[in-house]
Amino acid sequence: RSKLSEKLEDFQIRLKVVCGRQLTGSNIKPVVQVKMGKVKMKITKIRKGSSPVWNELLMYNFHESLKELYDYVVEFTVNNSRKLRSDSLIGSFKLDVGSIYDQPGKYLLKWLLLTDPDDASNSPKGYLKITVCVLGAGDQPPDESAAKDENEDDVEGNLLTPAGATLHSANFALSLFSAEDLPQSIIAFKSMKQKIGLGGDEDVSKTSVDAYLTFKFAGKKRVTEVIKETNEPVWNERLNLPLKFPSMCDSIKLTLKDWDRVGCDDPIGSVTIPLSHISSTGEAVKFVTKRLLNFHVICNIQFYSVFLFPGFLPTFGPSFVNFYGSPREFTQLGNSLDELNTGKASLDGEGCAYRGRAMMELLMRMDEEGAEPKPPSQPVNEEKIALVQKYMRRRQYRLVVGFESANLIRKPLERIEFEVSMGNYGNKFDCDVKLSASTTEPHNAVFDGVHYHYLAWTSKKPIMMVTSQWEDISFRLYALNLILRIIDELQDQITEVNLMVKQKEDEIEIASKIVTILDEVILNTGKKLPNPRGRTVSNQLDRRIHRQRVQMFEMISQEAKELRQNCTDAQEAIAALHDFIQRLELVSHEPQNSFPDVIIWMLSDNKRVAYTRIPAYDLLYSPERQDYCGRFCSKPCTLTLKYPTANTKSKKHYKVPAQLRIIAWLGRAKDQSNFEFHSKGDISVIQDTYETEIKLPFKGWTADGYTDITGEIPLPKSVFRCPTGWLWDGDWKINSDLASLYDTTLGHMHVVEDAFEFEMRDVGTAWQVRKVTNGKMETICDMGAIKVPSGWEWENEWTVDTKRACDEDGWEYATSDDQTVGELVWSTAEKVYHNSRKRRLVRSRVCVDHKAFKKAEKTAELLEEGWEYATTMGCEFHIDPKMLDLVRRRKWSRRMVTSDDRGSAAIFQLDKSISYMFTFFCVLESDKKANKKDRHYQKIPLPKIYVVYESVWQLHLRAYIYQGRDLIAMDGDSFSDPLVLVSFLNHTARTEVQKHTLNPIWDETMMLDIKFYGDIDHLKKYCPEVSVEVFDSDDLSLNLKSTWQLLHHHWGPADERLALYILRTFPHVSEHVETRPLLHDALPNIEQGRLQLWVDMFPKSFGDPGLPYNIEPRKPSKYFLRMIVWNCSEIPMMDVSVLGDKMSDIYFKGWISGLEHKQQKTDVHYRSLDGTGNFNWRFVFPFDYLPQERMVHVAKKDHLWSLDKTVTKFPPVLNIQVWDNDLFGPNEYISEIVLPITNMPKCCKFQRFCSLKNVPDMQGNCKMEMVNLFDQKMPLKGWWPLYRMVDCGREQAGKLEMSIEILTEQEEEEKRAGQGRDEPNMHPKLDKPNRPATSFAWFSSPFKSLRYIIWRKYKWIILGLLAFALFLTFFVMFIYSFP
Repeated sequence: RSKLSEKLEDFQIRLKVVCGRQLTGSNIKPVVQVKMGKVKMKITKIRKGSSPVWNELLMYNFHESLKELYDYVVEFTVNNSRKLRSDSLIGSFKLDVGSIYDQPGKYLLKWLLLTDPDDASNSPKGYLKITVCVLGAGDQPPDESAAKDENEDDVEGNLLTPAGATLHSANFALSLFSAEDLPQSIIAFKSMKQKIGLGGDEDVSKTSVDAYLTFKFAGKKRVTEVIKETNEPVWNERLNLPLKFPSMCDSIKLTLKDWDRVGCDDPIGSVTIPLSHISSTGEAVKFVTKRLLNFHVICNIQFYSVFLFPGFLPTFGPSFVNFYGSPREFTQLGNSLDELNTGKASLDGEGCAYRGRAMMELLMRMDEEGAEPKPPSQPVNEEKIALVQKYMRRRQYRLVVGFESANLIRKPLERIEFEVSMGNYGNKFDCDVKLSASTTEPHNAVFDGVHYHYLAWTSKKPIMMVTSQWEDISFRLYALNLILRIIDELQDQITEVNLMVKQKEDEIEIASKIVTILDEVILNTGKKLPNPRGRTVSNQLDRRIHRQRVQMFEMISQEAKELRQNCTDAQEAIAALHDFIQRLELVSHEPQNSFPDVIIWMLSDNKRVAYTRIPAYDLLYSPERQDYCGRFCSKPCTLTLKYPTANTKSKKHYKVPAQLRIIAWLGRAKDQSNFEFHSKGDISVIQDTYETEIKLPFKGWTADGYTDITGEIPLPKSVFRCPTGWLWDGDWKINSDLASLYDTTLGHMHVVEDAFEFEMRDVGTAWQVRKVTNGKMETICDMGAIKVPSGWEWENEWTVDTKRACDEDGWEYATSDDQTVGELVWSTAEKVYHNSRKRRLVRSRVCVDHKAFKKAEKTAELLEEGWEYATTMGCEFHIDPKMLDLVRRRKWSRRMVTSDDRGSAAIFQLDKSISYMFTFFCVLESDKKANKKDRHYQKIPLPKIYVVYESVWQLHLRAYIYQGRDLIAMDGDSFSDPLVLVSFLNHTARTEVQKHTLNPIWDETMMLDIKFYGDIDHLKKYCPEVSVEVFDSDDLSLNLKSTWQLLHHHWGPADERLALYILRTFPHVSEHVETRPLLHDALPNIEQGRLQLWVDMFPKSFGDPGLPYNIEPRKPSKYFLRMIVWNCSEIPMMDVSVLGDKMSDIYFKGWISGLEHKQQKTDVHYRSLDGTGNFNWRFVFPFDYLPQERMVHVAKKDHLWSLDKTVTKFPPVLNIQVWDNDLFGPNEYISEIVLPITNMPKCCKFQRFCSLKNVPDMQGNCKMEMVNLFDQKMPLKGWWPLYRMVDCGREQAGKLEMSIEILTEQEEEEKRAGQGRDEPNMHPKLDKPNRPATSFAWFSSPFKSLRYIIWRKYKWIILGLLAFALFLTFFVMFIYSFP
């Protein structure tokens, strides 16, 4: 220390408060206060919870010597901002700067153990993570990016502990009993042989895994033994992991791995368990109850009620834990999604597929002093193993998912299927589970004509049914659903109150709404939570969580009652309601949810493309009470799928591959009689089988029986049976859907052919032909290249198709370049910047050869027969028979309908039909006498379940897109080329592209006519979302999105069936136009701009909705302002003549704001000697004005090179100024008057009464009546004051007599008048002003100058001089002539 410098230097201490862990107390709002040295103190922002994240950088600058800085103390204090200052301390820590300076790089990254100095026990109060460095002149700050993940750090080695504080020794005991449903793996050695070319395909096979589990906490790890070659390993092993308690690490990570003989072990799946979900710090909560008691006087007596939340150490189970990761399917070349199995890759830690689950129990025990450490691993005793068996009891569950629509499909995929699974059940590629009707029929995606694709499910909507076996944990999920329902309702109600406050509605109504909300809070928190006691699978954690929730409900209920009685401020009540939500969210988790999530996969050609995960509790049905049901149970909901990806920073992670609309139900098999979708559709079941034939030499096509679609499983019609409650509806029929995939002109006598002409141009040049294409967009040389088939003739010539969205010549216009080919947005109106156009030509042909028509009819009949052809059953099938085709097939279908009153629940009887078919198939397999070990079982095709809607609803949707504001720049020129896509169900429309702007104005109305197959009551109650997306036209894959639902359940009266009726019924929407924020998945909750629009939707069956609103830009009307300057007076004198006279050469100029370039001037009244001027001069100002906006529209080019004019809007203001004209030098400003045309003061009839009081002052005070000149029928004529600005304000500087009026364009035509006194000089006719003789320009009238300037002022002197000159002349002549 003696060697430290005493020289004054500049230092900077950079301190970053990263996060906190295990802070004591519940429902806290911690804030960090950092005091550096003697006086410098800084405070972080307030966060929430016991594990807050700050990531705030604090910088302190010092001009001190190093020796003095070395002794400075850094004091960290964490306070709870919810409490009073005297009781707010959570914990503190002190650190001297010298210990930081002595670190390598003068940098410190540590966890700080917080303690309370006033606590005699000196027990830990939590942890605070900080980074701090000391920088001198020229020092570079350290790189923090190299810091390791906190879960991997040796947290105990990175912990700073204050003197006297001790951490208690504890032990985590993880008892792992067994696992199940683990995915199959590959034999590593055989896999290597194939990769190096030493083995064939038979050397790579699927096998069971060699499983073991890793248990990680606070940088320490324990590993179980490896259980080899089984998918259901049994360990019955206990892992002991020592730790210091309390620990700043807040989560436990469990990873299942597959041991590999060669190379690295493969992760199977992982799960992270937060300690905050399985433990509690506990807290004593005190609040005051005030009551009025009347003894002899009225007084306030406070009653203190204490609710004690007892804490408990981490505990878990016995219970199953689910593991998630990459898809389960075996692949020979590995999987790029394997990182999902480690739990690190995805943003929120979730995998995309179920990978198995394990039965375990976790306990924490505090170690006694001097106790021997427990072994890392030890077997579980037999009693415990026997006790765990009751937690494995299974019950049968039914999952039913109905698909209503699949739209917004990004790519034109083929053979799209949707698979519904819960755990392994429903996985179509897993042969180890029972069959389920879990996969929809393959369909090709249909283009919506704009941007997306969809599946053409019309009146038949597929229904999937999955039967599974799970333990009964419904009591856990019932409680969770009740809490989540309360939170959702409370959030919606708070939103309504906030909008009422924002719109400044009546305080009584706001108070009434708050009281209603508080009443509902009291009612909801008084509801009974399911008690875990007496449940088969309940454990210690269930009982403790239940007690914690009950106490939380009681406390919130009591506080809500107090708030209802005493609260007088709306903001205070809203803050308290937010506080209720935060506290409910603390108990809105279920760590022992052993139900796997329901996963819906989109497959294309049997390859997994996209998925979505739905928590099972969201679909769960409760027979006990409606509040326990999941939020999506038997209710239509919209699901957005996502791509499986291990890289969360990739663009693929934020793209939406598709959107589903489903209705689902999950419940116990014993409750299946209560299953109901509450839909008006009829449940029907269709059985399918394929009739196959083979081509034999000399015999031709020969029957080969009935099989499944693969041709491997025999399925004769006789094997199909109707289960109980079902009857056949008709006989077997050929499925003729194939006919729609081929030429639709077959069998028609008249056919219309079409072609397209494309033209291009450069800006400023004429249109030139670019290419000609046929109807399939194939380039042809000319129209003659389109020939009619044999037996057909043309009926007419090629004509332009004008019966479409085009101009009168059939053209559509667009702007294209090399990057936008194929993504053009066509417009019906030509703009100067359009460089492409196209039009459609049509021509009819007729069949004149009867044989050709008969041949076409025969081909159509063949299509109706439904045959498909191929070389072998494994090849791709086609419709046209070829020489090498040796097999053909066609599909037969038969429909089943319910025969009893069970309704929708009758679908569960289909299991018996499946069992019969499975028995039949097993008998066939046993007849083959194949080796049991080598036998490969195929899945039997299951009956297809549908809900059929007989009625079709015609819907009409109108989207009025006004404008966007503050969009994100997507192009290199700091602008974007935005367009809007509006999607609803399977329809999409888009606007035109607005070039180079971040504030586009579309003013477009998009109308969608939609055929809705479904329940109209569901549509009204659970209306699907209208998706509005803003794209940059250069790259339609980067988008901003705003989605919402049309939530109203009533279409409105017959004469007002529009969205305006709906919006007016809402308390928070008074305008028709809505402003919606635009959001992007990559930046959640951060606005990317705003869009102004509104949407109407109504069924056509309710009546004609009427014409849509015309939201094209309102065109301003042409108006003319006529102003006649008659006279002026009392104008200040600005000049002094050469002879000393004060004077002004007065003239007026005027203009309308925004049209300064079109200002007009009067002539000059020269030599005004008394401030009076006479003009009789008419100003005529033409301008474009929009009365609805009360704005003047001025259109002009921004630059000389601009292609189009830009419209700028100005308020209508008339500006009049008085100037002094100077021959040499600039003219001088004298005074002015500014008159807003829509709010101008009336004039004075007499000059003597004209003063500044006649015009509004700075505060708007005016004694004259204010008028709107547009409303005046007669011109205003009189006197107005002129003024100019001086230091003390305005002063009067003259008076102006004028008349002023506004004329429409028609009135101007009828009463024409020229400017000034030009012809036509009428309405009224203006004579030359009667100006005094002294008013003239001296340089143009020299004789007048002599007369009126020199003679008038000096005539006696001139006469005297002349008399003297004459006398002098006579005197000289007299002298000269005198003799």
